[in-house]
Amino acid sequence: MKYRPVLTSVLFVEGSSSRRVAVARKLAVLLHRMWIDGTEFRQEIVEGMT
Repeated sequence: MKYRPVLTSVLFVEGSSSRRVAVARKLAVLLHRMWIDGTEFRQEIVEGMT
């Protein structure tokens, strides 16, 4: 997963509770939009994104 190192570094830093909430909210908004739109998650490597 492309964002895993960034997310784990943000989530495990001391005193980062507001950052955790921000990441959780962004993820919640993304998942909610996917749910409402009916978008399917496609895990594939896109050329030029690695």
